[in-house]
Amino acid sequence: KGKLPKDARQQLLNWWELHYKWPYPSESQKVALAESTGLDLKQINNWFINQRKRHWKP
Repeated sequence: KGKLPKDARQQLLNWWELHYKWPYPSESQKVALAESTGLDLKQINNWFINQRKRHWKP
């Protein structure tokens, strides 16, 4: 099981901090994140699922 590249993770965390109250990116936001991080959509989706489960207190 590999970790995501550090710079990709940092970009996702930046988005997370800006949208902490409702951390559900739209499909177009996910595509933009995928393009800017070099990850695929499945990785983006999984990261958000895990991040919400582990770190989000609604």
